[in-house]
Amino acid sequence: MALTASEQRDLQELDEIVMETILDHDDLQPYLQEDNPDYPLTQWWWRLGKLRAGAYPAHLLPAHLRAIYQPVEQRLVA
Repeated sequence: MALTASEQRDLQELDEIVMETILDHDDLQPYLQEDNPDYPLTQWWWRLGKLRAGAYPAHLLPAHLRAIYQPVEQRLVA
């Protein structure tokens, strides 16, 4: 079942909220930062620890999340 355009926008907005929360909050519960290697690396939502650490391969993220995400290399330059 395909998502409608409205549902796709809603999902992208939720993705962005997750990404911003992972990157911007220092008081996250440790279990939220545990990566699950049982799923493909392309499923970014199972790699919140790598995202927080800036170690997730940015090219695997959807475009709307690449705009928010800062890999460790970019963090060091900023």
